Amino acid sequence: MTDGAIDLARELIARGQTVRYRARGHSMWPAILDGDRLTLAPIEGPVRAGDVMFLPTADFGLAHRVVARLGRWCCVKGDARIRPDGWHRVEAFGARIVGIERDGREIPVRRGAGPVAAAWLQSAARAAARISRWAPARSPRRAP
Repeated sequence: MTDGAIDLARELIARGQTVRYRARGHSMWPAILDGDRLTLAPIEGPVRAGDVMFLPTADFGLAHRVVARLGRWCCVKGDARIRPDGWHRVEAFGARIVGIERDGREIPVRRGAGPVAAAWLQSAARAAARISRWAPARSPRRAP
């Protein structure tokens, strides 16, 4: 996105309007795929674990899931990432992801405890796969 488009998108959200943009990357796989069109809306109501939020960055922003919340702070993580992005104040979020369009079809935005647990399990599986590649091969034990 150009700087002008980024500024316009941020201004529209600040005015209470929704904005659509094309997701890039694989950090939210399988919930959000590279090329999906996301609908960003102003944040209404409390931010909860399981919500997919838009976090502004220098090059527009990223859409990642809130995996934990303590008071005014939220831990954010891409579903496909091993480690969380870190803790951010609720006020740092620019919008909530309220829609996903894939191949012309609307995909529901999954929220709640289920997606959070799935994100952590996926992270654990990826970490275990990395560790198993480093582990030395063992020969099978022979029966006595």
